[in-house]
Amino acid sequence: MGTKVFNLGTKSHKTITVKWKYNGASEEWDGMYQDNSLWINKDDFDNVNYVPDTYQAALNKEMPGAGNPNSSTYKQQYINYWIAIITHELGHSLGLDHSPYTTDIMFSDSETAGPDFKYTWKRAKVDGSYAEFKNSLSHRDINRAKLTKLLGYW
Repeated sequence: MGTKVFNLGTKSHKTITVKWKYNGASEEWDGMYQDNSLWINKDDFDNVNYVPDTYQAALNKEMPGAGNPNSSTYKQQYINYWIAIITHELGHSLGLDHSPYTTDIMFSDSETAGPDFKYTWKRAKVDGSYAEFKNSLSHRDINRAKLTKLLGYW
């Protein structure tokens, strides 16, 4: 986008705080942005089966390196996934809502319009791969971020 969006702050000078949250099995989220805090689900982050299971459920195939958490292939998939989750949550901090498209970093498999979200959909629009496993931004993600900047969200 040609502009610096985030700066590393200090303990006393910050706008967003990244925190761990132990979620348990009651809710299904791996990352969440709320009240200038970006939360990462520590239970999922620590579970060596979480990323391979999520990959299997989304793509209906085994994640490369799934059987060996110490392999470089597994570690790269794991890193890409969690960076994508953090990127998704930082997108919310810029004013981006969820998207039904799987190639968007802002993808969510379903959504109900309400005070927090503008659109409703019940099924994902599978248009290729899943951004959460590649840690990649789509053209839609970039254009939506540019729009939120023009609208003054950030």
